[in-house]
Amino acid sequence: MKRLFLALVLDICTESACAQHHIVIADMDTRLPLTGAIVSTDAGERVVSNHMGRVSLERACRSATVSAKNYMQRRVGVADMARDTILLIPQEVVLDNVDVTAPKLGFDMQKALRSVKENAKLNEQAQKGFDMLGVFSLMFPSKKKSRAEKIKKILERY
Repeated sequence: MKRLFLALVLDICTESACAQHHIVIADMDTRLPLTGAIVSTDAGERVVSNHMGRVSLERACRSATVSAKNYMQRRVGVADMARDTILLIPQEVVLDNVDVTAPKLGFDMQKALRSVKENAKLNEQAQKGFDMLGVFSLMFPSKKKSRAEKIKKILERY
């Protein structure tokens, strides 16, 4: 009877020892243990890591969520927990979405037209060279459409 009782007590002790699972929570960059990391299992167990980053899970579970301040939350399965070390990624490494904006640029159509007209007149004069009679054509424009007028019409339709 004593042997049966002793065998039963030993069996219960070994089962409870086997059910306990030890995990170390560490930083992925530095590999240093994390104090205060929280492990929440699907079995309803919630444990906080000690100063050495160790966590002891009492109940068997299929998955767990590991989180710590300034670290990304991680969901681990049975295979990850079998490795005994769970590495968390620091939040500084992960970038949020970045929106880049430029100042609003205004477009003045009248100013652009004046600039195009001036450039057109200068280009016409530069291509011809100096022409004394060209001065008269500037003073008394002909009815024939000039390049500047054509560009003006194109820009108005644009």
